[in-house]
Amino acid sequence: MKYVYAQTVIREDKLNELKRRTGMNTKDALVKAVEHYLACQLDMGHIGIKRIEHNLNVIKELKEELTG
Repeated sequence: MKYVYAQTVIREDKLNELKRRTGMNTKDALVKAVEHYLACQLDMGHIGIKRIEHNLNVIKELKEELTG
């Protein structure tokens, strides 16, 4: 596994809230936040597909009702 250094700009109050919620120091809290973000993005993609399928089904049902 290769590690890289990254920099970001974050409001101080947001960073303090992140550290409070995780109970970690700045570096570890940011790593945890990034890992969580990436995991949620994967989960949300799956949920997004389900929502699109549901919406398409609703549209098809409405179209059938309107056309008779």
